[in-house]
Amino acid sequence: METSLAEDVREQKMTLAPESFFFMSPYRQF
Repeated sequence: METSLAEDVREQKMTLAPESFFFMSPYRQF
């Protein structure tokens, strides 16, 4: 649904905290 937003948020989280992004990415994306 929100791929553009998810990508932007996931990139920012990855740069800030890769662990948080990794845990939120699979749970929020999938």
